[in-house]
Amino acid sequence: MHALNSCPELHISECYASPLKAKKSILKRLRNKVVCSRLSASEEFLYGHFSLNDVPSERLTNSRTIMFFREPIDWIGSYLFYFEKKHAARISDIERFIANQNLERCYELFLGTYTPSDLDFIGIFEQYDLSVARLSRLLKVDLPIAHKNVTERPQLPYRKLLSARFDLTSIVRVMDHNLQIYNEALSLFQNGGVIKNDNVT
Repeated sequence: MHALNSCPELHISECYASPLKAKKSILKRLRNKVVCSRLSASEEFLYGHFSLNDVPSERLTNSRTIMFFREPIDWIGSYLFYFEKKHAARISDIERFIANQNLERCYELFLGTYTPSDLDFIGIFEQYDLSVARLSRLLKVDLPIAHKNVTERPQLPYRKLLSARFDLTSIVRVMDHNLQIYNEALSLFQNGGVIKNDNVT
């Protein structure tokens, strides 16, 4: 998820952050659900699942860009179980499912013309508590640890659950582009989270 001062619930994934003035003209350009919250008297927080390309460049100038990443195979597993439960469905062709949901290059779609190294902050879903703690220090706000939209499923790793139903090799192949971006983001996170102009560890 992204935030423009943010974060995916990732089904996450993925958000951005800002002293961004959230005006209707901006919100109309964002294709997916976004939420605007006030961070302080002078800052607002725009977050949701959307592309950085959908935010006018002049609005990004005085904003911090924040994005949370989730390991793509784990993410697909989570989304698959969520989708099946929500729609009372049973997916038999995982590659078609990924294509129909437009997930093969989803991180590229979220980032737009950005790369992970262009972001002001990176969070990692698998290290959620640490990510939130770092973001709290960056924003100087005590952010609570919250777990929402937790998918009900057998308590096994998603890779194991996926392997029991599908060819995991084909899923990895289809999600390769996302895996490359995730690994870049993870490497940056392990080196501090790509926080620009802020000394947060």
